[in-house]
Amino acid sequence: MLLSSFGFYHLFIPSTNTYLYILGNISFLTLGYLLVLGRGTVNSKQSYSKAFELKNLKLFNLVQLITLFIMLFFAIKGIKIMVTQNITPQEYRGYVFKGYLTDPLYGSNFIFLFIHYIVKGFILVNSMVCTFLYLLRKKYYRTFLISIANLLLLSAFMVSRIDIFRYIILILIFFFLARKLNLKLEVNINIISKKVLTYFSFMIIILFIVSYLRAGQVFKSILVYFTGPFIALDTFLEQYNIQPQIPLQFGRATLGGIDDIIVLIIRRFNDTIVSTNYKLSFLSDAISIGESQTYNAFYTMFVNFFIDGNVFGSLLISFFLGITISLLFVKTYTNPNIFVLTLFIYILHMVIFGSLRWEFSSGWSWIVLFLLVIYKKLFFKSSKNLNNFKGGKNLFNSC
Repeated sequence: MLLSSFGFYHLFIPSTNTYLYILGNISFLTLGYLLVLGRGTVNSKQSYSKAFELKNLKLFNLVQLITLFIMLFFAIKGIKIMVTQNITPQEYRGYVFKGYLTDPLYGSNFIFLFIHYIVKGFILVNSMVCTFLYLLRKKYYRTFLISIANLLLLSAFMVSRIDIFRYIILILIFFFLARKLNLKLEVNINIISKKVLTYFSFMIIILFIVSYLRAGQVFKSILVYFTGPFIALDTFLEQYNIQPQIPLQFGRATLGGIDDIIVLIIRRFNDTIVSTNYKLSFLSDAISIGESQTYNAFYTMFVNFFIDGNVFGSLLISFFLGITISLLFVKTYTNPNIFVLTLFIYILHMVIFGSLRWEFSSGWSWIVLFLLVIYKKLFFKSSKNLNNFKGGKNLFNSC
């Protein structure tokens, strides 16, 4: 947000009212978070050895391998399309993301939805779970490698940097929490440092390559990528004050991913019903955010909150979001296991990602939550009553 106030590369500078709106939401989110924090304790001497183990490992790896073959097939198909049709990576992304251009790549809208909802959901869940488990239990090294191969294939197939950036955020949150929870990492710390440095360097190189392929100017592209949402939000709010583009949606924009799935089912019987995301499709149109600079799609999470309840509703949503994060934080501290740890990190990264866009407006984000619940039953070993809640430290003081 701070960078957007400098007007680098002749980008527009958001208005004071927009900054106040953003800061107001951040304040209410923080207030909701602090309201719950401090009501639990954790015994830092407890053992969590059974809390970070997988069962049915062969089935788990089979799911990963099936996903790997699916992504290999579509990645190769995507490369063939770019070569044979002589199109740019940016034009190819039209085939990847736009439903009316799916035939050459997917063959049907069903396959399009399958890749963007189910397959992507599996890849993101596995990349989180496998990375966390590997760092805690080095015996999961091969499982971890398969998950990363899938993530890189997904990024390459979609010519997208966002999932690489997402993954970096997830890992940074994990290291922070691992330290707070006093979790013992089985891999030697010196080896971890070298591997993490190498690993993140590789991920950053991928980000730079994708940025170059899409825009040609790496540093400007990255700066626009991270400051553009605040400028776009300012443009939206300014236009909304003149002429509202859409009536209040009362929760459908914030829960846009669920809304998409429900409407998709309803439309089999009544095709006059449309989703809120369909109504918001104008946000995908290119807008000017500076001299000779256009932008689209990313408006921060606060645009979804605003569309649902204007300023007051937005502050209320932020407040309850803060409470949700705090409740998950307390749960993670008082009974840490692979399920609650992954769930908390996932939700927290969604909030951090809110500086770009609200990811829960996409169907795949809810598929990830659904898959986590399935994984809890099918793959995660039970870890009940690991803590006795005595002799612990106050959560507020541990933060």
